[in-house]
Amino acid sequence: MFYDFIAQTDNTVAAVGALVSTLVGVIVLTLSSFFKVYSLYDRHWSRRHHKILRELRAVDTSQSPFTRYLDEAIYLESYRIASGVRANRIKADFLLRLALIGHRNHRQIRQIARFVVVSPESPKPMLRFTAGDIASALASLFIGMIIMAIGCMLGFAVAVKGSTLGAYCAGGGLVFVFFIDAALVMSNYNSYNVARRFNVYMNDHPEIFDDGEHVSSQERPIE
Repeated sequence: MFYDFIAQTDNTVAAVGALVSTLVGVIVLTLSSFFKVYSLYDRHWSRRHHKILRELRAVDTSQSPFTRYLDEAIYLESYRIASGVRANRIKADFLLRLALIGHRNHRQIRQIARFVVVSPESPKPMLRFTAGDIASALASLFIGMIIMAIGCMLGFAVAVKGSTLGAYCAGGGLVFVFFIDAALVMSNYNSYNVARRFNVYMNDHPEIFDDGEHVSSQERPIE
């Protein structure tokens, strides 16, 4: 039945496919450019702030509370520049120890950091998965799979209808663009999945830190 549908289509399929491919490509390029520009701006601002803090610390040679505050601020800003993660002292120390263990790469640690929380009520680092986090992750997975399916169908339709090398290249390019777009959409689920697997590992290996401290879990199950 699907082949009958393909047979009944005309050059409009190729035109629609090319248009959709262009639109999706523009969206992906726009999002990528936005995140790159934002990252460069954030990195520039962090370095500038770090420089100002160090200049203030060089002037103040006392051991006042303000001096200790500057030392703390310099440490946190240095960690932010090195890792790309905003964190307080306890969270930064935990993520730093996690990085030194070497079991996870820089990107995975940034994904895990999204779910690590520290509060006055719970001073130890804790992985928290709220119902909103779970729903958002599952929604991104579902939408991403739909985008990939649409890309495969359109790419296949363009390639079969054209039956030329150019049509095959156009169909393959269409699938590739849709897969990139789906990967961006599914990044939220990927972060959640990495954090979940890390939480399971930490529960199975509480001795991973020398001081015996380990991350606890606070997760709301899916209803």
